Amino acid sequence: MIFIIDFDYYKNNFLGTLVPCDKFYHIEKKACVYVKNAILNKNSDITEVKDAVCAVCELIYNEEKRNGIKSENNDGYAVTYFDNPSFTQKVNDVITIYLATTGLMYCAIG
Repeated sequence: MIFIIDFDYYKNNFLGTLVPCDKFYHIEKKACVYVKNAILNKNSDITEVKDAVCAVCELIYNEEKRNGIKSENNDGYAVTYFDNPSFTQKVNDVITIYLATTGLMYCAIG
């Protein structure tokens, strides 16, 4: 798989600051899968697609950083986990924000 974006694009064009360089390419590969599914694997080098990948990278980074934990309570040791469908919905929502007007999206998304 060819990377849609590189860390330089993330940092200088998208102005991303959340995902560190040493984690970026691993996460970017996952983000590309989400975005390519939404656009039916069409090759597109437009800014909106690149920005969608960057935004999904940040969602994935946050999800992996917290290991799926939504909240914690130290007193009674209670941990609440995110359910995967809510994460998938967040990803779809972000992709829709960036790609809704491009004509690239699969009609079942958004």
